Amino acid sequence: MSSDGSFIPAAPPPPNVEPNFEHPESSSHQLIIVSVVFPVLSFFFLIPRLYSATFIIRKWHPDDYLICIASVRSTYPMFRRSW
Repeated sequence: MSSDGSFIPAAPPPPNVEPNFEHPESSSHQLIIVSVVFPVLSFFFLIPRLYSATFIIRKWHPDDYLICIASVRSTYPMFRRSW
């Protein structure tokens, strides 16, 4: 960003907030926490569901297959580079 004042923000900052365009705060730690906690939490719901479909009901329905595909697909970007 330019330090000569030629950068014009999209909107004025809220009251009592000083904008820092050169070194803004990072929220990457929050992103890391959310991207680890929620997939782990979802597996706590997925495992009993698949257990009951496999051993109690003894039949898988299409939604069981789809939830397996969705859970694997949702965690896949965590294990590869995005750029």
